[in-house]
Amino acid sequence: MKIAVVALLLAVLVAAGLAVVYFGPATQFSDEELGAFNFTPYPEPRDVGDFLLTDATGVDFGPERLRGRWSFVFFGFANCPDICPITMAVLGEAEQVLVEAGDEPFQGILVTVDPERDTAVLLGEYVQSFSEDFLGVTGSVPDIFAFARSFHAGFSKVLVEDSELVYSMNHSGRIAVVDPSGRHYGNISSPFDATQIATLHRALIGRIPVRVPEPFKSGSKRISICNLCVNLSASQGIERTSIPRSAPKPGRRLAFAVRRLRLRPSHSDDKRRPYAPVLKNANRRSSVLA
Repeated sequence: MKIAVVALLLAVLVAAGLAVVYFGPATQFSDEELGAFNFTPYPEPRDVGDFLLTDATGVDFGPERLRGRWSFVFFGFANCPDICPITMAVLGEAEQVLVEAGDEPFQGILVTVDPERDTAVLLGEYVQSFSEDFLGVTGSVPDIFAFARSFHAGFSKVLVEDSELVYSMNHSGRIAVVDPSGRHYGNISSPFDATQIATLHRALIGRIPVRVPEPFKSGSKRISICNLCVNLSASQGIERTSIPRSAPKPGRRLAFAVRRLRLRPSHSDDKRRPYAPVLKNANRRSSVLA
């Protein structure tokens, strides 16, 4: 009897050792090492408070939608000429890296800072151009502004002269990282790199193990930022869009969508300025606030 028990214990220990060798230990990094990914964690995660917004499908988006998995949140808008499409493309590629490696994905979220022009349909089409699993979030201007402030992410309307866009938006260029408890854990600063973001997500899961609440859908259509080559102008939108012939069809559709969104004239009234401070006669190439 004792021999059988000892043999069983030895078998369990050997199996555990083989599992560690095969799967490897959970990746864990110090805060200093995480800084190598352009990620700055807070000393203590910050509560973002109560909020009620709406996703692009019309479903309520409250605190519970940020729980259960790591979320990467970006504040931007569909008519953004440069930073937004580049950032969302990098996030889409980072998600693809994780999925292809069999790792848990993060939840990618774009919160529009321009709900006046970003209708639910337009916002949904825009975010799903980068990943069919990304969420577009909208709401009233005061509600979005309050939500952005909880992440220390400001935005403002900028009037643009001699442009079909009429106005643009200044906004934060950081990616907010939200932990599985729905707290603001830290920020990723530019320049963004898909491989680094994927590695960062693996490191975060190693620090706080989580289980994805729902099965992740495979086969999502994504675009690699390497396949989208654009020359951009903040005042004129896209000047030229070129896609290599080898680019996948989702990339071609995204390029068409981006061109259409950038050159679409605004139907908003110039006198309506519901946003926080408006900058007149701004002629900026970048739409990002530090």
